[in-house]
Amino acid sequence: MSENTKDCHLAVVIEGGQVQSIVTDCPERFVKTNFLVIDYDEEDYDEADHIPVLQGDGTVSTAFADLWPLEETAIDLKGVVHAIAELN
Repeated sequence: MSENTKDCHLAVVIEGGQVQSIVTDCPERFVKTNFLVIDYDEEDYDEADHIPVLQGDGTVSTAFADLWPLEETAIDLKGVVHAIAELN
């Protein structure tokens, strides 16, 4: 199977309600891709760090947002997908 046709997995790793990392087993597919984390639960952040976020209906909400780098995973993402499938 060529590198371009293999299954590709992307995961947002969260612990304690906080994003810890964004990982993938196919980083070559995400070259020049920006990953944004937008958190509308503002109480964990200083008000000075809130930014306006335009919504699809034209309203503006405030949130904390940050850019996250994509890291190559050390987690067996394919194994996680199989475990989820077995639960269903």
